This record gives sequence, structure tokens and C-alpha cells, in this order.
Amino acid sequence: MSTLDYSITDLIPQRPPMMMIDTLVHADEKSAGGKLIIKESNIFCHGGFLQEAGMVEFIAQTAAAQAGYLQIEAGKTISLGFIGAVKNLIVNSLPAVNSEIESEIIIDSELLGYTIITGRVRQEGKVLAECEMRIKLG
Repeated sequence: MSTLDYSITDLIPQRPPMMMIDTLVHADEKSAGGKLIIKESNIFCHGGFLQEAGMVEFIAQTAAAQAGYLQIEAGKTISLGFIGAVKNLIVNSLPAVNSEIESEIIIDSELLGYTIITGRVRQEGKVLAECEMRIKLG
């Protein structure tokens, strides 16, 4: 099945108001991408813009959705995940409310039970934020 055949609530444990990904656009063993339309009601919005923490959470939830998709496709139950660390966070600009952003994650490696990813948030091709993240699946 395609990632688009699943509701995002089937793939991640988060629920509103913490849900930060609307759609998992693609996912495979090494990468994934998602989309989010930023609503004013988003708890990470302030002053008409999605804040840094919201973009970090969007990256993490893209990784969670990818893991959930792969687990469902393999006939397994979805595991909870936790952010272990965020490293080298660069924020170039904040996206406005009522705009759409895209996420991309690439799995770099797995070490001692942690998945190490590089994540990016883009809008109209421009990188808004990027970081390295260590995620632990429980």
C-alpha cells in the first residue's frame, strides 16, 4: 500500500493538539517526507508563525510516521518513539500561519537502539530548518 492510503492517525500515536503532520507523502527504509498546513490553533504558533519547536516536532513526527508505516506494512504494532537528542539545529526562517510546509528525513544510521536522522523543513523549495536528531523507539 502507499503511504497515502493511511490516515496519519493510523501511523503515529500523537493526537491533537500535539499532532504536527497532516500527511505522510512518501516513506521507505531510508527516508520519508511529510506535509503540514500550519493552523493558527497550532500550539507551537506564536505571533502568526510556527516556532522552532514546532518545526523540530514536525521532523520528529515525520520519522514517527515513517516508522509506523513500515511497522504496519510488516504486520507489526506501532512503537512509541522519543526524541533522545537534537543536534546542530539551524533555523533560517519561520513559516507563517495558513501556509504549507514539507518535511524530509533521511536515516543516517542506527546505534545502540537509537535511529540517527537528518531532518529538514522546506517551504517552496527553501530550507527553513534542519537538524540531526536521535530517536529511540520504545
